[in-house]
Amino acid sequence: MKKKMCTIITSILLVFIIIASNAYAENNKKVVLFVTNTMNYSDLTHMTSVKKLIDTGAIGLMNTRTAGKSDMYKSCVTIGSGTRAEASYNTIKSFAIDDKIKGIYKRRTGIELDKSGIVNIDMARLINLNIEGEYGAVSGEIGKTLHDQGKKTAVIGNGDVEDSYLRLGSLIAMDENGYIDDGYIESDILIDDNDYPFGMKTNYKFLVSKFKDLYNKNDFIVIDIEDMARLEKYKVNLSEKMYERMNEQMIKDIDLFISDCLKEVNLENTRLILLNPYAKTTDIKNGNILTPLIMVGDGIQRGILTSATTRREGIIGNVDVAPSIIEYFGGPPKKMSGHPLEIIENNDNLNYLTKLNNKTIAVSEQRYPVLSGFAIFEIFASIIALIMILMKKKINASIFYFFTNILLSTMVVPFVLLIIPLFGTRNLFVTYT
Repeated sequence: MKKKMCTIITSILLVFIIIASNAYAENNKKVVLFVTNTMNYSDLTHMTSVKKLIDTGAIGLMNTRTAGKSDMYKSCVTIGSGTRAEASYNTIKSFAIDDKIKGIYKRRTGIELDKSGIVNIDMARLINLNIEGEYGAVSGEIGKTLHDQGKKTAVIGNGDVEDSYLRLGSLIAMDENGYIDDGYIESDILIDDNDYPFGMKTNYKFLVSKFKDLYNKNDFIVIDIEDMARLEKYKVNLSEKMYERMNEQMIKDIDLFISDCLKEVNLENTRLILLNPYAKTTDIKNGNILTPLIMVGDGIQRGILTSATTRREGIIGNVDVAPSIIEYFGGPPKKMSGHPLEIIENNDNLNYLTKLNNKTIAVSEQRYPVLSGFAIFEIFASIIALIMILMKKKINASIFYFFTNILLSTMVVPFVLLIIPLFGTRNLFVTYT
C-alpha cells in the first residue's frame, strides 16, 4: 500500500514539475532581432553562421514598402508599428537617458522620465507626422504592446557617422512614447579603424559582452548592425577594388559577431529574426528591391515564409514582423495592418527563394520599358483609329480590316503581360516579341 501511495505521489509531483516548467518556458520567451541593414542574401549566404540559420529556419523575401517613398527610416518605423509609417531624419534621434535628455524630452512631450533606458527625443514630431500621414500608424506598437504585457525591451548598436546619428534599431524596439528599457547605442560603441569607412567600425567584442547582459535581463532585444550601411554611404569615395575588399572584410566580421551572439542564445525559448530593413542602392537600381528575412528558433521549422498580407509563398511584408513578434509573446496584434508570418515546409528553401527573387527582379527590370512602350503604342493606335473612323469612306476596306486587328491586339497585350512573369525571362527582346 505504501509503495502504491509513493508511486501516486511521485507521479503527481512529476506532473506539477512538467506543468511548472512549461509555464516557465512560456513566460520566459525571448525574441532577438538582428538588423543587418543594406545586406542581401548574397552577402548573408557567405556567412557560415547565417547559412546554418537558413538550413534550419524559415526564410522569405520582405517587401520594404512604407508610407510614401520608402527609405531606411520609414522602413524601421514601419517594422516597429506593423503599419506603413512615416518618418524622416529629424524624427529618429535616440539617446541614453541622462539629465540633459530628460530636460529635452520633457520640454517636447510634457512627460517626465523617472527611469534609465533609451528614448527618442524626436517622438512628438514622429507622432505628428504619422497622424497627418496616409495610414495613421501608431509608432512603437511593438514596444507598447510588450510593455503592456510587462515585458522589457532593449537595443544595442548604431550607424553613427561622425556627428550624424543613425540609431535605426531604436525605431523598432521603442514604445509609443519612444522609450526603451535597456541597451547601449552611444557613439563610443565604435572604434577607430582606418581600413573601414569613415575610419570607424563597430566594436564587436564590446557588443557581444553587452548582448550577454541584455539577453539575460530583457525579453525583446534588437541588435543594430550598421557597418554595411556606412560602407554604402562611403562607396562614392572608393575604387571598386577597395569597396569589394571592405565588403568582404565586413562579412567576415559580422559573421563572427553573429556566431558569438548565437552561443548565448537558447533557441528552445527564443525566436531569432534576422532582417534587412532597406536594400543596397545598387540592388534597388537593378530591381532587387525585396530584402532577406530569416527566422529560427522556438516553434520554427525549415521552410519558406508567407502571410495573409501578400498571399504569396516566399514573399512577406515589413508590416508582418510586428504582428509575428506580438503573437509569439501570446498577445493579439492590435492596430496593425500586417499579419503574423506563416511557414510552408520546404527543405530546399534557399534555392526556391533564389529562383523566386530572380523572377521578381525580371518583372521589376522590364516593368517600366514594357509598360511605357505599350502606353506609347496605345496612344498612336488610338490617334490612327480616330483618323480612320473620320475618313472611313476614303480608306480601302482591306487596310481598315488590317488596322481593326491591330486594335484588337491591344486587348490581348495586358493578358500577355500578366502571364510573362511565369516564364521568368529577363530578356527584354523576348518579352516584346
